[in-house]
Amino acid sequence: MNNPKIVYLQRLIKIFVIASLMWLVFVMVDYFNPDSRAGDGELIRIPLPPLVDDRAYFVRFDQRQLVVMRYSSERQLKLFSASSASRPDTPQFLLAYALGTYLGCPLEVLDGQYLKESCSTALYDFAGRPVRDNQNFTALMVPVYTFCPDYSCINLRL
Repeated sequence: MNNPKIVYLQRLIKIFVIASLMWLVFVMVDYFNPDSRAGDGELIRIPLPPLVDDRAYFVRFDQRQLVVMRYSSERQLKLFSASSASRPDTPQFLLAYALGTYLGCPLEVLDGQYLKESCSTALYDFAGRPVRDNQNFTALMVPVYTFCPDYSCINLRL
């Protein structure tokens, strides 16, 4: 009953199964290892103009655009309430992709108070939040970034 061809085929199948399991373990370890994903993104340094308080700047890089704004203390109080403005984790800047989240169109400044999606009625405050709560779109998308120490550039991770 021990046909040499059957024994050979059984050994070949065992080797294939073992190799497949080893490959699966390797892929799982690589996928779930946080260190392997940390270096995946590209780091881009984007120069900024001198930022004047409460003015929105549109900065282009590659084929994309960001909106950057530095808050004055008055705008900070208005946007984030008086109790949170004294905390150190209160945002001092808005930095987001300059695309709306409703139809994905570019943003423009409206009346110096809002960011408006150019192809729809989607309206955002200068914190990147939708103005009306009953809208079916989310806040502006914020990339992973850090400012240079003198705020002359942004280090953006893609």
